[in-house]
Amino acid sequence: MDVYSKETNEKIGTVNDIVVDEQSRFIYLVVDLGVWIFGKKVLRPLGRSQINYQANRIYAIALTRAQADALPEYQEPRALDYDDE
Repeated sequence: MDVYSKETNEKIGTVNDIVVDEQSRFIYLVVDLGVWIFGKKVLRPLGRSQINYQANRIYAIALTRAQADALPEYQEPRALDYDDE
């Protein structure tokens, strides 16, 4: 699914993967900000996202494309720690 800013309706990226916790609950979306192989992947808390199945979109609440570009890159695969949170 594609990820869009809820406030500006601009495309931020595409969901590349999902991070789950020890109880197999979805906690983060891994969003690919790039086009094709260029760009980076960032984490987006699932709780700060709104899924619209009819539009086949995920809306990022309180996040613009510029803010997403400024997020640290998610290096996979690795365990998340407190600093990532």
